[in-house]
Amino acid sequence: MPTGLREIRRLKAQGDLDGLLQALDVANKRQVRRKAAEALGDVGDARAVQALVPLLDDEDYLLRTISAVALGKIGDASAVEPLVGWLDMQRLATLDRRRLLMEYTFSKAWELPIAAAEALGRIGDARAVEPLVSWLARGVDGGGEEMPEWLAECPQWLAEIPTYIFSVKRAAAQALGRIGGARAAEALVTYGLTEAHDYCLISESLLALVSIGAAAVDHLIAALGGSHPGKGRRSSWGFSEDIKRCGLSDPKRLTRPLALALGEADGGARGMAAWLLGELGDVRALEPLVAALQDTGWNARDSAAEALAKLGGQMALSALESVLEDENRDVRNAAKRALKTLKASG
Repeated sequence: MPTGLREIRRLKAQGDLDGLLQALDVANKRQVRRKAAEALGDVGDARAVQALVPLLDDEDYLLRTISAVALGKIGDASAVEPLVGWLDMQRLATLDRRRLLMEYTFSKAWELPIAAAEALGRIGDARAVEPLVSWLARGVDGGGEEMPEWLAECPQWLAEIPTYIFSVKRAAAQALGRIGGARAAEALVTYGLTEAHDYCLISESLLALVSIGAAAVDHLIAALGGSHPGKGRRSSWGFSEDIKRCGLSDPKRLTRPLALALGEADGGARGMAAWLLGELGDVRALEPLVAALQDTGWNARDSAAEALAKLGGQMALSALESVLEDENRDVRNAAKRALKTLKASG
């Protein structure tokens, strides 16, 4: 049976599943067990799941967290329900006060729900969506009533609860971005953007929406302003400036999902997506915007013409000239204005 860290490294390098599983049972060797659990995650063999799941309730709190991370790396769906269980605040009520006081700070106890949320995102199973949404919807002032009674005797720990709740909420936002889908996108807008006052959480939610891509574009557009800005209006988010302020340093990461939306979203959303691409100023959007000049919806064609005026280039000029005879007057006028702008700028 492996008893040393050097042997764990050897077993990992060899991909020796049986040897690493044996190391999980070494008594009084915490570092060996932790490194073995970590190595099992790196090896990625689904046969280790059965041995790692019970460790989520091990008396060694750090081993619990390492095991959750390992389960996420392995990515087997059989770990979903045990990991979801650690998103329940009442599970934290089982914390042992003596062990926390002797061996850990209170923050260590929160590493497991954070790791569980991240692992669920890696696994990508839709069963985790609603539990993650519940965390995202949680108020930062909640949770104290669900904690152990003895916590009232540790006011410094009680005061830290909102900080830890935000940390789990951010991990939940990341996980929802990985899992994707309309429900995840809706929740990210409703709870991650619309109701959030924490810029780190807003940033994570924006990044998650970008990860979801075209499926999230309607929700993303709603968050960025709602309706087409048309007559001189602009997004109530102040778009690029506010996204940067929220921590998304490169708004052009939105180019691809918005470009996809030009072909996949409904008519109104296609128009807003075209306008947003113009605001981004990313030349990678030229071809999708040129194609959007042939969209069946006049709103999308109008917005594409305005966007091309902001991107410029010979491709934009040629494309705009081709729609000067568009059947819709607004589109024709938009193309004329765009050409005038481009020619004036040289």
